[in-house]
Amino acid sequence: MDIFKALIFLGLAVFYLRVLGNYGRRNLTAVNVILCRIAFRCDSDLNVEVWYSWVLLFLPALSLILGWRRTKGSRVFAVFLLIFYSIVIRWPYIYKELFPCHNMEEDFGWGVYSNENVAGMLLAAGGLTALLWSLNRKLWKLEALQVVNVCIGALCTTYGAELLLEETKLGNAWSAALFAAAFLISAMISRRSPRAPERRRGVLFAVSVLVLAGIAAGGMALAGELVKPKVHFYDTEPYEYLALVRDKELNNYFINERGEKVLSLGTLSVYQQEAYSDTFLFEAEDATGTYLFNERGECVADSYSSYFFLEREELILAEDAASGKFGAIRPNGEIAVPPQYESVEELAQEEDLRMEEVQASASEDPLGELRLKEGENGVGVEDQKGREIMPAEYVDAGFDERGYIWVDSGRILYDSISKDYYGSRGLYDREGNAVLALKKNRAVWTDCDNGWFRVIEGRYGEEDIFFLDENLDLVLDLGRTYQRVEGFQKIRR
Repeated sequence: MDIFKALIFLGLAVFYLRVLGNYGRRNLTAVNVILCRIAFRCDSDLNVEVWYSWVLLFLPALSLILGWRRTKGSRVFAVFLLIFYSIVIRWPYIYKELFPCHNMEEDFGWGVYSNENVAGMLLAAGGLTALLWSLNRKLWKLEALQVVNVCIGALCTTYGAELLLEETKLGNAWSAALFAAAFLISAMISRRSPRAPERRRGVLFAVSVLVLAGIAAGGMALAGELVKPKVHFYDTEPYEYLALVRDKELNNYFINERGEKVLSLGTLSVYQQEAYSDTFLFEAEDATGTYLFNERGECVADSYSSYFFLEREELILAEDAASGKFGAIRPNGEIAVPPQYESVEELAQEEDLRMEEVQASASEDPLGELRLKEGENGVGVEDQKGREIMPAEYVDAGFDERGYIWVDSGRILYDSISKDYYGSRGLYDREGNAVLALKKNRAVWTDCDNGWFRVIEGRYGEEDIFFLDENLDLVLDLGRTYQRVEGFQKIRR
């Protein structure tokens, strides 16, 4: 069956080049019909993310009408569409070249398209068309449809050859060479143009194509670096703690204990952070990949898919994105152990690394004196002798690292109509006395390394966020500046 398909495509290439490719209205009509087919193929990817994709479907139809009416500029417009749709089709492969460690494994085909980058493709195709038109007018003086015909013929020939070589797997290994050979064959088979160029101009055209290809390759390499996420560092007075925050536009920042912005992350998502003896590191990712940054916003590593902080060893265990093997890097990004192990456990065992101790569960008292108890109406706290400390009437309860008891009446559930929470989160000492008592629409957290209490108070979407010290005095009021605020973490171990 593959051989039959291959013969069909090879036959189509010859038929197109020798019969349809007469450089007249018939030729231009054939090109536009092919463009219509390509447009429908591209729309299956574009219509998921690009709201104006339906407009792009009409462009080949417009080109078909313009060509049939022999409107001035119709051939240049057809060339523009061919370049544009070629970029669209190849964009997933270009994306892989730009971002080899990307995070778009699911639905990759349409996921890489967006309103912005498709608009960029239109601009790039327009700029390239204008450049080629200008060069052709002054240097090459080629018939525009001849180049289009050779490209279409080369694509059909290449696809047919790949089907023939599919069983030998040579088609993928030599795809570039196959297309180059198909391009030369198509150029030889195509009908002679009424505007046949001089040999000197033909050589000039070939050299120009090679130069443009080199410039494009260099531009891709440069673009891959330029469009990688950047973290902006703000020069502030010395600080000891950082907290991750998110504003209402979904931009992320790190702020210090004075509330000053230290790092601006844009839409990068932060998954973990850790203090080392001489730096502070955090793992962040977006669609282009997973990155490791330090406290000055410098990218320490960008070729790994996951990280595991091992602060006591002054190492970061990392999974190589290309091979899937595990190795280790130092906080400055230098390779300490090359990626060669199948798992983190194997790496730690073979390199004799001390793994971090597992943190105690929030349901276990770090001092071992109290325990949770469950009743008919909820969860409470009692001591080891069964004496009730907190009644069993809460949705959830637990202990923090400092031994405080926290109780939760279901604050995460809220009424979408009244925008009121059904409950809240309060903090109590080990005798059940209120530190910050349970109160409607208020949540108290003890996740700050500097001993502060993080308090979120207010109706949904209208919360005030502030921090209290151990004496319950207000030390930092962020108001409603941020949508989300995490606890402060020390920047040095």
